[in-house]
Amino acid sequence: RPYLLVVESAKEHASDADYALVAKYLRIVRSGMRGERRVVDTELAYAFCRCDKLNDLHELLSGRNDADLEDIAERVFDEERWEAAKLLMTLTSNWAQLTRVLCELKEFDAALDSARRADKIEVWNVLACRCVDAGELRIAHKAALRVLVEPDLMHAMIAYYEDRGLFDALLTLVDAALLLEAAHQALFTAAGVLYTKYRESAVLEFCHMWWQRCNVPQLVRACELAALWREVVYLQRQYGELDNAARSMMEHASAWLAGDFIE
Repeated sequence: RPYLLVVESAKEHASDADYALVAKYLRIVRSGMRGERRVVDTELAYAFCRCDKLNDLHELLSGRNDADLEDIAERVFDEERWEAAKLLMTLTSNWAQLTRVLCELKEFDAALDSARRADKIEVWNVLACRCVDAGELRIAHKAALRVLVEPDLMHAMIAYYEDRGLFDALLTLVDAALLLEAAHQALFTAAGVLYTKYRESAVLEFCHMWWQRCNVPQLVRACELAALWREVVYLQRQYGELDNAARSMMEHASAWLAGDFIE
């Protein structure tokens, strides 16, 4: 089978331009074949990818063929041939990899639809981060919501926003995440900590609303670091630490409330 020698030689030595000749040769070989054509169809499809003849690739794959699409898709993905990978990942319904490909092509709306089809937390994480980096905060918000309800990934996603100075977008994100059914204690606590760092004026209101959903000792420590002593006293009282609340009022004038102290 001489075509096998051509295929192996091309894999080792051929440039993208050379693959135009390989495709022409394999087309001739294919036209004269009967029966199993898996190798020829696979390598012909790959050759079309290499020489950027995507219309010819689509025509080949639209008809009867024996190409190993998953093998070709992996090869072009590894080689960062994104347009070809987009076509092949779509045909193989590999939504996870398609999402990554669409991010490389900066087709973020399509990537969001693909991520919904994949519905895997690692895909949502990749999409959120790529959208943040691209300034596509609307789509990043939708993807990051899926990540924040996962305790193991939540802190890294929050840090991703913080490291890029996206504090307002981050607070909008966590506010929305708190309303999700899957919101968990670590998320409420992290939200409170963020408020102490970036929205101090609203911390007391946050504590009134959500202290029962938070890790109170951790939130108290955050308030102490931010010198929010009224908030510290409020949390200590709600948590039943009345001695600590009294001590905080005595040590910090801004937290002094005579009625509360006597109580």
